[in-house]
Amino acid sequence: MRLIPIILGCLSLLAQASAQTVDGYTFFLDGKPEDPYWLQVDSAALSAGDVIYIREIPLCLDGPGTYRFEVKNGLIRRIFDDGRSVVVACEVNGKYDESLPEEKRYNGHPKIINPLSGMNDAALKALRGVSIDVWSDDVAKQVEKLDLEHVCIRLQAWSLHECLPPLPKGVRTLILHSGGGWGCEDMSGFRRLQKLRLLELRNTMPGKFDFDVLKGMPLEYLSLPWVDEPSHLEVLATFDKLKTLSANNCSFLGDGRWIAQLTNLRTLYASHAQPLPDKEPVALDLAALAGLQKLREIHAQSTPVKSLPSTPMPALARVSLLLSNAPTEAMDALARANPQAVISRSMNAQLSAQLAKADRILVRTGGVCHRRADNEKVIVESRDAALIAELAQHFTISEDASGGHCMCCGNPTFEFYQGDKQVAMVAFHHGQSIRWADGTWPGDGILTEQSSAYLVEWLAKNNFTAPQEELFEGRKRAAAQRRRDSRISSLLPAAVSESLSKAESLDQAAEAFEKNVPDVKARASLYLRLLGCEDSTWALTTGMDGMLQETLLPAIPQDTLKAVILAVPIPSEESMGAARWVFGQAHADLIQQDAAAFTKLARFALTHPRQSNRWRTLAVLREAGTPEAVTLLRQVMREGTQPRELEKDQTFEPGGQMSFYPNNISLPDETPDTAAAALCLALLADAETKADVEKIRTSLPEAARKEWEEAIKRKK
Repeated sequence: MRLIPIILGCLSLLAQASAQTVDGYTFFLDGKPEDPYWLQVDSAALSAGDVIYIREIPLCLDGPGTYRFEVKNGLIRRIFDDGRSVVVACEVNGKYDESLPEEKRYNGHPKIINPLSGMNDAALKALRGVSIDVWSDDVAKQVEKLDLEHVCIRLQAWSLHECLPPLPKGVRTLILHSGGGWGCEDMSGFRRLQKLRLLELRNTMPGKFDFDVLKGMPLEYLSLPWVDEPSHLEVLATFDKLKTLSANNCSFLGDGRWIAQLTNLRTLYASHAQPLPDKEPVALDLAALAGLQKLREIHAQSTPVKSLPSTPMPALARVSLLLSNAPTEAMDALARANPQAVISRSMNAQLSAQLAKADRILVRTGGVCHRRADNEKVIVESRDAALIAELAQHFTISEDASGGHCMCCGNPTFEFYQGDKQVAMVAFHHGQSIRWADGTWPGDGILTEQSSAYLVEWLAKNNFTAPQEELFEGRKRAAAQRRRDSRISSLLPAAVSESLSKAESLDQAAEAFEKNVPDVKARASLYLRLLGCEDSTWALTTGMDGMLQETLLPAIPQDTLKAVILAVPIPSEESMGAARWVFGQAHADLIQQDAAAFTKLARFALTHPRQSNRWRTLAVLREAGTPEAVTLLRQVMREGTQPRELEKDQTFEPGGQMSFYPNNISLPDETPDTAAAALCLALLADAETKADVEKIRTSLPEAARKEWEEAIKRKK
């Protein structure tokens, strides 16, 4: 059984050399063997009514056989053995008028592109999948004519804008995909669907979901939504026909004992079932499932598990417990009672078993997703058994530290083969972690220090130094974080530090400061020193920065904060923090009315050693547009700035989150501050400096002139 996540940005990773037959089903797409993603009601076998995805469109299977698909003009056709070509799946979507200006193009509803409207009744009955992005009365009439017993309907985006559309009562297979949000507040439309057999909700993200709307459905397959506030959870325990429950990434399972009431259950997916940040973790009590005699598979990866069945379960075939922290003795007891079951409990053991099969290795540039084969280069290709064995020994991870997910695809990638068959494809990330792309790990693996050092050095010896450089930079950033933490610790009063170490929420952290630094002016001054304790990039949020900017400083009364900022000594850590707050966080209006103080702080900000901060100050001066701000912009255009020297130990900064401001100055980094100020004056249409501004613009390199012109266009 493979329940494939419908995250369709990186679907095709591997190509099958020949068509494989699975439970009597063989698939081809456009003449080539196809290994489709599917949703399987019963893990025992793929069967009629299960759902496969062809070019991202879900459709129901009929009986076993050879399925040859072709995609033409957005329609998916099945070519039967007798030569018949039948449209079996299509999309109903919307298209906006591309001829309209962008600011008007997306007003209102898109034009509906509806292939159903051109089909007769027989053609509608032949459909096995319809994906609907835009709903209308005409679409509703055509959906009524579908073979509801055998068709999969997927509703997306606009079709879920305010409420569940009026689907026919006889719908048996329904998939909802709301994209990144959820606008469907009225879900009462579910109540009419009392024949649903398969309901897929995991790609929906409602803030609230009342499971009472599903009451009474004869569901055999159910995947739960990502919901913060569920209600009527007791309904979930009433689905006595349910064969597959997918509750991955769900935070509301509790101890899971209620799952024992699903007496027909074959497969349970409860991986990554972590609580919300403000909730206490509740470990799954899977021992309660011992009585489910039909249960074949349990998947509880990266989920807290406190107990497991310790008695024989005759149907049990597979248990995935990677990174579950299940008690060792409980896993041992489960294995003893169920020797027929494959129990996955070690990421290292799983990967090692695959790598042991390899007799050829190919190391190439690039990652495991978003691949561009034309840009990939072979670093090493070898059949040397000793080399392969040596490399395989150094793909050892620290499992306690693993389970996260890097946002990149990795570089380079190690491909292991047994003959012509690929047995593992492993991407190397930043010299520190690996991703087993075609494996069963619940996340990335953090390499042991020894393995990381070995792979980095081995690659460097083979003339690929990127991981070595990334590892070096990572260590520098870690050292920068330690330096920053040390400076912050030295600024914090001991009582505050002690209280912060016990804080479990932002409210408790704020209380630590308020209780131990009761004077509000002294507290504001401390916040500014903390915010300005280094010459850091203002757009970089790391460590305590986020709490200072989003919680602590906003809690200071504005009049008090203004008074403290107006009184800061320049230069000082307080003034560095004040400049970051006023210009980096765009709170210029706080002191703008005091022209002398505003200008004094701006002049200090313009001495910052980091160009991005000086340009941020210029952008805020442009937005202010006051006579004093314009005067200062003119002065910078004519005389430039005099940045302070950056201390050597601050060259590298800690890792963190970068913010991007839409009104920032967009010019190449090598552009002088004089040109950045000139652009600001151009955007202000400053008549006094028009000739000087134009002279500077025309002297710039072509790349800078293009960025300049784009900035002028955006303003218009």
